[in-house]
Amino acid sequence: MVALAVARPGRLATLAANLALVGEIRLDDRSGLIQALGTSLTECLGASALDPTIDDATLVLHAYRCWGPEFLDRIHGAVACAVWDGAARRLVLARDACCPYSLFYTRNSNGWRFASLLSGLLCQPDQPMELDERVLADRLIDPNVDGDGTLYRGLRRVRPGHAVILEAKTRDGWPEAREIRHWHPERLTPLHLASPDDYAKAMRQTLDAAVRCRLPMTGPVGCELSGGLDSSAVASLAARALAERGRGLVAYTGVSARPVDPLAHPGRNCDEGDMAGAVAALHPNIDHVRVAGAEGSLFSYAMMRQSALGEMEPFSLNSGWVAPVLRDARRRGITVILEAGGGNFSFSYDGVCHLPELARQGRLVKLVRTLRQIRRHDPQRTWPVLLRQTFAPWLPAGWVEAARRALGRPPSYDPWRDGVLNPAFARRMGLDHTPQWAGATSGATSGDGPALRAWLLGDCGVATALRNVTGIEYRDPTVDRRVVELSLRIPEEQFLYAGQPRALARRMLRGLLPDSLLQRSGSGLQSADWPDRLNEARAEIEAEIAWMEGSELARRCLDVPKLRGLIDRWPQGGDHEWARVRNDYGATLMIGLGAAKLLRRFDPGNHGGGAL
Repeated sequence: MVALAVARPGRLATLAANLALVGEIRLDDRSGLIQALGTSLTECLGASALDPTIDDATLVLHAYRCWGPEFLDRIHGAVACAVWDGAARRLVLARDACCPYSLFYTRNSNGWRFASLLSGLLCQPDQPMELDERVLADRLIDPNVDGDGTLYRGLRRVRPGHAVILEAKTRDGWPEAREIRHWHPERLTPLHLASPDDYAKAMRQTLDAAVRCRLPMTGPVGCELSGGLDSSAVASLAARALAERGRGLVAYTGVSARPVDPLAHPGRNCDEGDMAGAVAALHPNIDHVRVAGAEGSLFSYAMMRQSALGEMEPFSLNSGWVAPVLRDARRRGITVILEAGGGNFSFSYDGVCHLPELARQGRLVKLVRTLRQIRRHDPQRTWPVLLRQTFAPWLPAGWVEAARRALGRPPSYDPWRDGVLNPAFARRMGLDHTPQWAGATSGATSGDGPALRAWLLGDCGVATALRNVTGIEYRDPTVDRRVVELSLRIPEEQFLYAGQPRALARRMLRGLLPDSLLQRSGSGLQSADWPDRLNEARAEIEAEIAWMEGSELARRCLDVPKLRGLIDRWPQGGDHEWARVRNDYGATLMIGLGAAKLLRRFDPGNHGGGAL
């Protein structure tokens, strides 16, 4: 059997001549792991098992030796690794449940290959680069669709919370890869505590531990800081932890380069700078940096990110401020930036799935009382919105859209109607109007908040690729497995306690964040001046669509006439007009541009062209 590791070396460990490990590893609870391994660790390693400097890779490899291919279910941290088990003649590739590191594999006539990045496999001379059109079609419906496929035929990914067992060749040929799932969030037992404050205390302690274990031992540290609960919580906890060591924190906030009409975005905070500043002012060791506008092309960071990952990602309207953040961070010598992208699905979940849960259970009196309480806490959530959130999971999608039209509201985003998938291409791929995206979402939101949030966490495996090209690693404490699992165990009503959305987060952050932030309803709008950035990039966008029109591959896969129509109907008004077409230009156009950038890799007629 040939197993060629073409990944960045990462951590290495061996326990015997026939048992070895290579991978990306960060342990968040070393002492807990050592205790769980118990006497078997001492019997294997002798006195060295008590050495506090024993490396993480050796501990993880011993966990495999004790518990087999499902070993990562017993480990808290970030792990993506390959284990060669010579005795069993198998290679085991595994990722933890909320893993920020990626892992890919493939097989040719000589054996198995694996790498932490797609580029590590694609650079091999005998590795063909062929587009997997079915995966492309699925991704155009939902960029976050689950599955082990990649856009490159024959290259597979190890999914978070899974292990893949690759066995040696037999006289009958190569056995198929065997995938096992080691993380089962649906099996978590519900948590029942005495009071709402007890739940808040437990979550705050867990999030604090998740923040602390992601802080580097030395050097400056950065973080993203918006005016919302998620990043404010992470920044405040990090500042407190660093202050204990006499260290500081650099907090970055993206703000608009000009005032944005708030009436164009009702219920949204169009300038988060002041609220973020109020959070930073509570901590003398925070250096607050406001980043206004964008640097270079609106799409420069998105293109860098896609090139590093090797996968299709929709471009983002609010990514323009990331480039100046990275430039400033590198200037300061920052190697770790904390973020809070998963907060909405973990500790600061708004509890909205409790509404259909109450309806399903027939608890109508409690439902009506809760709806009235929500209206008092958040007047922006109108009765039509609340009724849709309560009953939409039980109604046909056509009924819901008809109700939206009757109320004068714009239609919700539909990847079939508003997306960029060429209908003829979809039919050829055997797709109908019940894609995996719709089925997974509707099934999860039928009063099942934990299932929805576990699904929405998706695959966070981007850290390795971004670190390689930026020199900076983004770490997200809000998707720490301990935080995620605790949030999934807490009863839904605690997140919507007394009808207050995000009630758990508001309780747990008392005394840590300003009261004005804890009492605020609505949500922030990052890069609210995005129409300006889009207008600046119009020539780039037109050139890219012209390239699509000249590419047989792009025309076959994408609805290029729809994208051309967006150019022809380019808004000429102000913030109000742009707000009405945000789905068209913030979703449809961005997905189309991201797909075109990726398709260039597979187009035999691509000789540059375009602007992106």
